[in-house]
Amino acid sequence: MKASARDTILGCSAKERQPGAASSGRRPLFYGHGPQLCRVVLGVLCVASGALAAEFEGRWKLVASGFDATNEDIVARSGIDPAYGLNADLRLGYRDSLGKLSWEIAGEITALQGDLVRNQALVPFGANGGSEGALFISDAGRAVDLADIIDRGGRHAISQRVDRAVLAWQRGRVRVRAGRQALSLGGGIVFNPLDVYSPFAPTAVDRDFKTGDDALIITYLGPSGSETELIGVARRRPGEKGLSAAASSFGVRHRRQVGALELELGAARHYDDDLIMASASGPIGGAVWRINWLGTFHKRPDGASTSTHSAVANIDFAFGFRDQAGYAFFEYYYNGFGDPAAAEEPPRLSQPALERLARGELFVLEQHYFAMGTQLGLTPLMNLNAAAIFNLEDQAPLLQAGLVYQPGDNQTLEFGVIVPTGYAGEEFGGITLGQVPADDGAAPLLTGTSRQAYLRHVWFF
Repeated sequence: MKASARDTILGCSAKERQPGAASSGRRPLFYGHGPQLCRVVLGVLCVASGALAAEFEGRWKLVASGFDATNEDIVARSGIDPAYGLNADLRLGYRDSLGKLSWEIAGEITALQGDLVRNQALVPFGANGGSEGALFISDAGRAVDLADIIDRGGRHAISQRVDRAVLAWQRGRVRVRAGRQALSLGGGIVFNPLDVYSPFAPTAVDRDFKTGDDALIITYLGPSGSETELIGVARRRPGEKGLSAAASSFGVRHRRQVGALELELGAARHYDDDLIMASASGPIGGAVWRINWLGTFHKRPDGASTSTHSAVANIDFAFGFRDQAGYAFFEYYYNGFGDPAAAEEPPRLSQPALERLARGELFVLEQHYFAMGTQLGLTPLMNLNAAAIFNLEDQAPLLQAGLVYQPGDNQTLEFGVIVPTGYAGEEFGGITLGQVPADDGAAPLLTGTSRQAYLRHVWFF
């Protein structure tokens, strides 16, 4: 289960990078029965682990984290600084098949202990931030609620969630997958504007499994390796019972190889927006380049139409380093939803940007970003990962580094840090929320200054 260099540069391996209803007012299937269904599915997983004909997998993860913010941060002013936490997570998965049918079920039980339970403001990148265990995954907007808080106190919380429950059928060139599954689009390394379905945060450390969404995917495998997909993702609006067409997504995409180039085109209706996507990738020397573009078209309440464009371009390559393997990447990202002065004045952000930040589709506030990173093999069992994300508006980077030791193919031990370096009014280290009275006048109230250190052990079985 060793991860590729590209997948591990900012975290562990992305094992599941697979591609990706009208409102009736009726209660969706299993609505209000998430806790009971969670327990049933997790019980089935435990029983299925003994089935010799089935494929069973599991993962145990234990993470200890520490956070330290500046005195101006809202976290420090709340009295929870420095903050510490412990995250334990057990994931069980089960796969089997019968003829043309196959199915997969996977569930997780997560326990948090410490200050992370009390203070969600520690997360540096919005609702799906990169901090280990700072938030439980919620099913509030998904078609089926399969998440449950088992117990919660002042400094502890335990949750369970079904993350995979998918039935697949394939005949000839046609494949159908229905249920909770992982969907991924685009070829971004740090930023991925095309991936609008539960994307990873730029600093996400845990990339072993992508969060599952409730979807129907119909795939036609064409000649010469081409692929056409119809994708539907069903959702509810938070707090509502029935499925909502306005909150769901419907799209089509086509991918094909043209010589050495891989090209992809797509179109979708995503919430209230129309999306057009295009991407291209290919080799150049010993490297691989990728360009992704996303056009978002939205009709305002006054009837006027607006368009927003985002793009990412990157290149990565491998090299030798002291008789070991090395890897490096460079990436530029343009965030069309951002504002050049949003870190200093967050109210400048548009409503579409705020909606995407709340949904966990957008993680930055301004417009121009550059990221670079490397992985260096120090010994056959130890790697050093390092990355930097620069906001080109203020040039203050967010730094990330990790020392990864792999005692075997199924275990990883990592010590890492995430350090914002900016000051007040700079995105990576000083997003301005306002001002508070001080002895010598007014002092800024900031967020995003927390420096994080973590120790992470993962065991696959």
